[in-house]
Amino acid sequence: MLSPGNSNTDVRKSPTLLSAPSSAKLSVGSSVGRAKPVRMASRMLISQKTTTNLHNETVQSISSDKTSQNQSVSTSTMAEETRKIIDMLRKEIDTLKYELTNSETEKETYVFQIGEIKKKNRRDLERLEQELQERKEKQLSMEEKLSRVEQIEDAIIKLYLELKDRSYEVVGNVEDIKEIEMREKEELKKENPLVILDRLKANLRTLLVFKDDYENELKDQIRRRKTEAEYKVEELKIKIEQLEKEKEEYKQAAIQAIALKDEAQQKQNEQAEAFAEEINAIKNENAMLANMIAKKELDIDKLHEMIDRRDSILRHREVQMMKITQLESKIKNDKTKHQFDINREKSEKYQVLKKYENDINFYQKLENEKKKWRMS
Repeated sequence: MLSPGNSNTDVRKSPTLLSAPSSAKLSVGSSVGRAKPVRMASRMLISQKTTTNLHNETVQSISSDKTSQNQSVSTSTMAEETRKIIDMLRKEIDTLKYELTNSETEKETYVFQIGEIKKKNRRDLERLEQELQERKEKQLSMEEKLSRVEQIEDAIIKLYLELKDRSYEVVGNVEDIKEIEMREKEELKKENPLVILDRLKANLRTLLVFKDDYENELKDQIRRRKTEAEYKVEELKIKIEQLEKEKEEYKQAAIQAIALKDEAQQKQNEQAEAFAEEINAIKNENAMLANMIAKKELDIDKLHEMIDRRDSILRHREVQMMKITQLESKIKNDKTKHQFDINREKSEKYQVLKKYENDINFYQKLENEKKKWRMS
């Protein structure tokens, strides 16, 4: 049997009864924040043990009260404390239920966010694969156009052979001449295009010297014969000199463009038709000028043959030089554009890959957090 004093002492010193109010205070203080699953489980376990122990002690206390009337006051006090503890435990249970509900809601939110991130990464991956396919197609197209650079080299060799000085060559039959030309063409293909260009420049300089001598001779004849027809020829000569100056400018531009020919390797075939039309227009314009010169030359008896030969040579050279100028100008433009496209594609590819790596890192981080949450 327990005395009233002993009963009160046991209630105060009982670890179970003391832990219940303490756990209730901790529950009330921490209900503002979100409890972790481990903390919630431990609190629920402590609450269950406290409730069981409290019930057992209450039963013992009630049985002891029946044997002694002196313990009635202590029993009522203990019952009141028990009710308070039970109320605190109920509040703690309600708080834990609320925290459990919040945790489940937070879990559903994380699951939803992970699903959305997976969908977004899937869409980004499909988009990147599509962009990669497009870039592969562009690369194949560029390689195709690059293979056509050999046609430009053949055109330069052909132009060099046409402008080559053949005054020292021995005239033979047609088959021998063709065989010599084929051998010479094969040898030129093995050489550097810049070397061929230097030879072409030397031939052009020779032709220009010949032209200057020829023009000086014509000027002497014109000074000796000051007729009306000769004045008209002089006007035409001034126009030809202007064309020669323009031709010299075109020639310089052609030399610079050919020097960069090896680096410009794309997008030339797209404008081949436009070049052909421009060349035809230039040929038509040259033909019109030739007709005008021919009409004026009808009034000149003695200079007719000399001017006709000169104009024929100049027209042929001008057409060839214009071809070189147009081809080399196109090569230079294609090179610049090709370099710009390569730099831009590298920049875009780097940005896309960087963004994709950031998305993957973010997704892995969420997966790690999810695993940690499951383990806890």
